[in-house]
Amino acid sequence: MLPLRRSDLYEHQRAWLDNRAFWSAMIGPYGCGKTGAAILYAWERSRINWGRRGLWVEPTYGMIQDIVLPELEEFLDAMEMSEATGTRGALKADEYRLVRSQRPQLELPWGVWMFRSGEIPRRLKGPTVAWALLDEADQMDVLVEQIVLSRVRDPRAQFHCFGHVGTPEVYGSWLHDRCEGEQRQKTDCVVRARQEDVKGLPPEYYGRMKTSYDEAAYEQYGLGLWRLKTEGLIYCPPFSEENIKPCQYEQGRTVLVGMDFNVDPFSFVCGHQVERELRIFRQYRIRGANSRTAAETLKRDFPGAAFELWIDAAGTARHTDGVSGTDADILRSSGLDPNWTRIGRVSNRYNSTRAMLLSAAGERRLFIDPSCVQLIREIRTLTYEESVKAGADNHSTSALDYLVLGKFDPIRRA
Repeated sequence: MLPLRRSDLYEHQRAWLDNRAFWSAMIGPYGCGKTGAAILYAWERSRINWGRRGLWVEPTYGMIQDIVLPELEEFLDAMEMSEATGTRGALKADEYRLVRSQRPQLELPWGVWMFRSGEIPRRLKGPTVAWALLDEADQMDVLVEQIVLSRVRDPRAQFHCFGHVGTPEVYGSWLHDRCEGEQRQKTDCVVRARQEDVKGLPPEYYGRMKTSYDEAAYEQYGLGLWRLKTEGLIYCPPFSEENIKPCQYEQGRTVLVGMDFNVDPFSFVCGHQVERELRIFRQYRIRGANSRTAAETLKRDFPGAAFELWIDAAGTARHTDGVSGTDADILRSSGLDPNWTRIGRVSNRYNSTRAMLLSAAGERRLFIDPSCVQLIREIRTLTYEESVKAGADNHSTSALDYLVLGKFDPIRRA
């Protein structure tokens, strides 16, 4: 039974319900009360937006009928019997109508909740709403997120809001990027539920899960952690958490730069060689930039520094800023002397970086600062299949590959 008193809620449920951000999410393991919190979220947001519509989206129609509506009915029954429900207000049986149909909805005295499936995203287009909610958001395509987001613009709403709940799926998914990656915004509210905060389940619940699931599945469903892809990965393994450690710019030491010439985003990474190690302390992803912008950025951020650039060899034959001369020429005219290596097979790039991450002798020579979020995400998730697709977002790792292969070439020099 969903608690009606706020004091009976888990701390993570209260934290999420109390937020006043437009975009918010509550992520956690099985059993942490996500659907219950979603019902209370919709209840409170609909009362704030008196007389307006709201939209609740599930990954499948079956989840609406089998999970959400039964739990919602229990909640409504409890509300009928309750006389002290805090700010949520009591409700009489003749004051609402729960419609079970191909287009389910809950009609309340103060507004309507519409329930829809995200199976066919284009069918989610419709009238504006005051609030919206994605349940098990990580199981849905990013197009669902985009279409629903576009509908949360009711001009008569008191408080526009877009909530998300769910168990995390794959590291690097659109939801992961919004909750913990580059897409997260300062105004977002992300609440993580922890297994140790869940008190209302039988004590053996997670124990049975741990013995029945493999390690990866238990970490995802029992601990609420993002799951790494395991098939076809380029860098992972050998990449591990041991390759992530604080790396800082040291004034007076040469700045090594790896540069990829994709225009949007224009990507490059910066590091130092410390004995046999490469320590990456900064990554750049600049929208609509070019080689001239990159040169200006490097000189601005590291005044007086000596640079050693390793670039994509394609930069010796083309340019990214719409003027005469190649990218290599533009960098050279800006006072930066680029180097490049003819790669031959693309596997040479990957294998060189893999060898720096972890050599056959068990030595790790490549370390990346935790602030390089996009670079780390690409290393953890990039597959061979995705790397050859048009529009693949692997420009940070490409920049790193050019630097590693050109400067260190760990396989040939091993």
